[in-house]
Amino acid sequence: MINVYFATKARGFLRHFFNINIENSYEINKKKNIILSKLAKNKFISKFGYFKIIKIENKDCDIYGSYNRFLKANKNYFIYLENPTALYHYSLFCGKSILGKKRIKKCLLDPKLKAIICMSNACKNTFIELCGDYNGYLTQIYPYVPDNKMVNEINIKNRCNENNLKILFIAQGERFVSKGGLEVIEAYKRLKEKNENKKTSLTIVTSIHDISNKLTNQILEDKDISFINFDLSFSEMEKLYANHHILVQPSSDDSFGLTIIEAMKAGLAIISSKLYAFPEMVEDGINGYLIEPKYWLFDKNNMPNPLVWNNRKKTIYNENLSEQLIISIYEKMRLLQNNNLILQNMSISSYKKATQGKLCFEYIQNQWQQVYEVVK
Repeated sequence: MINVYFATKARGFLRHFFNINIENSYEINKKKNIILSKLAKNKFISKFGYFKIIKIENKDCDIYGSYNRFLKANKNYFIYLENPTALYHYSLFCGKSILGKKRIKKCLLDPKLKAIICMSNACKNTFIELCGDYNGYLTQIYPYVPDNKMVNEINIKNRCNENNLKILFIAQGERFVSKGGLEVIEAYKRLKEKNENKKTSLTIVTSIHDISNKLTNQILEDKDISFINFDLSFSEMEKLYANHHILVQPSSDDSFGLTIIEAMKAGLAIISSKLYAFPEMVEDGINGYLIEPKYWLFDKNNMPNPLVWNNRKKTIYNENLSEQLIISIYEKMRLLQNNNLILQNMSISSYKKATQGKLCFEYIQNQWQQVYEVVK
């Protein structure tokens, strides 16, 4: 077994595969990191090619691992990458500046950087255009999420025959609006009003202190909306997934969407936007539905859309409701509410796709073994 030392603050999901000791499986950015990130995205600072490179040496390990960051290391290392722009703090100004391109190229030519592993095909297929040529090992491996031991095909089928349709929405508070939270609430209200004879409930998991008091009160007024703070352990989240039918994630700003895999492991039907990597996990009409996002942070070729990317306050963080998105969410929820067979088939398809294909442990383990052979 190769000993890997993660030089960066590894995301919680990496613990499942690399046995990293992290208290919570859901990482929330600290204020300091948010400030540094904003500075790195500043148009003026970005023109000077600023992005963080982490220095690491003399650690007892075989190789170093990094999440989204270049290293200055005394041993071979690999990068596990969410999105190509993450390497330079998601700043399009940096990625296009003369100094930024020069610094990125220098990092990519580092002989210690042996492999870049992309979380999605959307990331891998846009890497060269966004970062330049890389002669090392460039591949794609989905993040590993353990199978949910609380579910199997039998209880998924039983769950789909329940009278109360249980809908789940998850978003960090600061991204509640950009992930479509306002539209989910409105679509849910319409579902209740127009289907009074059918029971339904909505569970919202978010950072309560990060959303406005007005919105908090609006949610709490509805007795069928459960409001849970974004601090559950992984096992608590597994139980939550296992007790729901649908995950709704109509996001305008996700590079991946780990919650979708977690929901699929529990056999949930998925309603998500068509953004970036989502279509790699959600097959429209098979294990869920894909709908148009409110805004396209990435265009349909999975490249950053500057009109949205560089104007987030006026776009994805704008609290004006999208009627088109509300209708799309409502129509898909109503389809699943009114047809248990479709709900059941989609739920089973999600479960099988997450536990038997490219998302299962054996497949991912074989992929990482190939990486180790290159990096060691």
